[in-house]
Amino acid sequence: MSVKTIDTSPVIHSNRLAPIPLSPNGGESGEGRVGVQAPFYDSNGFQPLESTTVTLWGKTNGNGTNKKIKTSSLTLWGTSERMVVLPDHTQLPDKDDTFVQNFQELPQSTLLTDTIFPRLQKLHADGQFAIGQDSGIYWRLPDSHEPLYKGSKAPDWFYIPNVPPMLDGKIRRSYVMWQEHVTPLIALEYVSGNGKKERDKRPRKGKFWVYEQAIQIPYYGIYEVEKASVEMYHLINGKYELMVANERGHYEIPEIGAEVGIWQGLYKNLYLPWLRWWDKDGILLLNPEEANVLAERQIEQERWAKESAQRQIEQERQAKEQERWAKESAQRQTEQERLAKESAQRQLELLAIKLRELGISPESVLTQ
Repeated sequence: MSVKTIDTSPVIHSNRLAPIPLSPNGGESGEGRVGVQAPFYDSNGFQPLESTTVTLWGKTNGNGTNKKIKTSSLTLWGTSERMVVLPDHTQLPDKDDTFVQNFQELPQSTLLTDTIFPRLQKLHADGQFAIGQDSGIYWRLPDSHEPLYKGSKAPDWFYIPNVPPMLDGKIRRSYVMWQEHVTPLIALEYVSGNGKKERDKRPRKGKFWVYEQAIQIPYYGIYEVEKASVEMYHLINGKYELMVANERGHYEIPEIGAEVGIWQGLYKNLYLPWLRWWDKDGILLLNPEEANVLAERQIEQERWAKESAQRQIEQERQAKEQERWAKESAQRQTEQERLAKESAQRQLELLAIKLRELGISPESVLTQ
């Protein structure tokens, strides 16, 4: 299907999407390929275009002159009668003027990332994965009266497989579904109130509904530090089903060979029930500080074992030396006894000679 008319293109103005007219006249032409996009909920009701080649022009610099819009850096969405150019992560706001609710959320996200990161590196040898922490996932265009960030939800922590860690050499300001089309595998929310926002199922508004019905994230977790609990959901046939913990009290995420659950302990000077990762065998995945402590303990244990082995070798050497000394002492004693016996025998023989010289029978004397 080819597009014959393109009437508007939204650009950012005062944190809104404002249409500007596109003109086929003036300037240089350029072509870009439009691919079929994955469906998402668009407040304007646009449907994905079939693959086509288009040329775009627009007044994008605000001074009335035409400037070519490079279609290679844009995502096109619309119908055969009307098409819009959707903003990418560099054009969308990366904050909504709110702040982290408490002092535990940042270390919690850091703990999750630091402990799972080495495993993800092994899983993605090409480095193609990304982790978001309190970052926006843009899944729709907002209504005309709404700020741009209203088209997003920001999980406290989420992981996306098989995407580059950066886009065109730039750090992501947000994750834009119509730009990348890869759904996050897991999203985690930290409850800072009563959990109502995290369980909100209102269509197009509630987090639960957006993650389940719009973005369709396979695993969704609701972590409540005050209750020392985590509620895990698995998307099955388009609906979230509450997961059942295994015998260790953990929830298995087989795609990454890990389990998630509650760990009570001290981290960043806070003794709390933290949300943490274990491997599939139930072994806790360590953060760098814990790994360093473990490595130091192993080095100390190896040093102690080496010193213990050296002491054992020295003790065995001393024992062998004592055994050798005792054997030599016994041999000396035997030799001394032999010499004494031989000396006594020679004395007897000399005595016998003297007695015979005196005409006395040695036998008669020696037997008395």
